[in-house]
Amino acid sequence: MRTILVVDDEKAMRGVVCASLESKGYRVAAASNMTEGLQISRSQLPDLIISDVIMNNGDGYQLLTALRHEESTANIPFIFMTGDSSGPSLVLGRQLSADALLIKPFALQTLFDTVEIVFRKKDLLPQLSK
Repeated sequence: MRTILVVDDEKAMRGVVCASLESKGYRVAAASNMTEGLQISRSQLPDLIISDVIMNNGDGYQLLTALRHEESTANIPFIFMTGDSSGPSLVLGRQLSADALLIKPFALQTLFDTVEIVFRKKDLLPQLSK
C-alpha cells in the first residue's frame, strides 16, 4: 500500500483530500504546515507528497526545496496544490522539480488522475534507465 502525505494548513481541504485518497486505498498521513510536513517526510518517507503552496508556517516551495536537498527525500514525487494559476507560480513549481500541479478548486477525479499519473511515471523511470 502506498503512502501519501498531504500538507495543507486549511483543515477542510486537508480533510477532503485525505479522506478521498483513503477511499481509493492509499495510506494517508497529514500535516498542517511546512515544518510538520518536513518532519513527517523525513520519518515516514512517503511514496508521494501533495502540498499546498501558501501556508501559515512556511510554504510549499520551501518544503520542496528542503526535501530535494536531502538524500533520503530527494526523489519523493511531489504535487503542488494552489489557488494561484498565474504563470510565475506554475513556472516556479516546475523549476523546483514538482511532478504536477493541481489548481484549486479541482475535481476529485482530477486529484485521482494526477496521483495515478505521477505514480505511473515513478514506476516507469527505473525501467527506462536500464
